[in-house]
Amino acid sequence: MGDEFIKKKTQSYKHQAEKIHAEEFSQTGVFTDLPEETTYAFRFKSPGIEPQLGDEIWLADIPGKTGVRVMLGTTTIGEVDGAGSTKLREIMAENAASGGVLPGVVVGEKDVSGYAKAKVSL
Repeated sequence: MGDEFIKKKTQSYKHQAEKIHAEEFSQTGVFTDLPEETTYAFRFKSPGIEPQLGDEIWLADIPGKTGVRVMLGTTTIGEVDGAGSTKLREIMAENAASGGVLPGVVVGEKDVSGYAKAKVSL
């Protein structure tokens, strides 16, 4: 009789646990409501100006230019390299509402070759 009682209680407990787990997994959590964010990193050449970490920049696709322009406020401070420009133009084309301009942040100071690093988060 003791083994039968334990067996019934074990089955009952498993069913209750499965039900509770199913309810927990079906609920929305803190992170499930947040939109997915994608970050793209790129290099840009900035002759004459030393961009600082954390500077908020604008990336503008100017027709007729080979690279995407990097702007700090209303001042042009540089140009994105070839591979980065190609990727940024693709992103701008996918997000037509951007109007050919994306916000970015400087994440790396100039290296020996004169290139700084920045990122765009969408």
